[in-house]
Amino acid sequence: MSQFAQATVYGLLQGGILALVAVGFSLVWGVLNVVNLAHGAFVVAGAYVAYELHETIGLDPFLGMVPAALVLFVLGYALQRYLVNLVVNAPIFITLLLTFGLALIAVDGMVLLFTANYRGIPVGYAAGSLTLPGDVRLPVGRLIAALLAVGITLGLGYVMRRTRTGLAILATGMDRGAARLMGIRAAHVYALTFGI
Repeated sequence: MSQFAQATVYGLLQGGILALVAVGFSLVWGVLNVVNLAHGAFVVAGAYVAYELHETIGLDPFLGMVPAALVLFVLGYALQRYLVNLVVNAPIFITLLLTFGLALIAVDGMVLLFTANYRGIPVGYAAGSLTLPGDVRLPVGRLIAALLAVGITLGLGYVMRRTRTGLAILATGMDRGAARLMGIRAAHVYALTFGI
């Protein structure tokens, strides 16, 4: 029974992190109607930015997620505004080819810059584990990451439902033509969505 409970705990923790990745992917697909095959590569690029910040200036990896997110937001905004926007109305096959090409470029660029060797960031306070009843271990690092992922997902949900920018994103995703008639700049909203 404890193996099942342990697997369930690990699955829930990993699921929280994957849910955050899926929210970004589905947001782009729902608003832009673009299947972004480079999404995973951008997530890995963000991890490498946090890794480099830790290695060069000793920034805590959980704090390093903030500048990493900003760097990747700017990259995503620029890529959508000046590249993906050119094919946003094209057949889905064209957008698949473009985002697959972006994924190849991103992955190969990261392999050239960082090699394909496994890397980790040792964080003392996140190395331990909590013991739950039934001898189920809860890794502190994964728990922190999962809680952050759930918090960011809930925060994004709040932004989407309660702010002008979020409502503009939702309106553009529902009906781009009507959103433009209401004064919403669709190209800017698309770039914001891709950056998020």
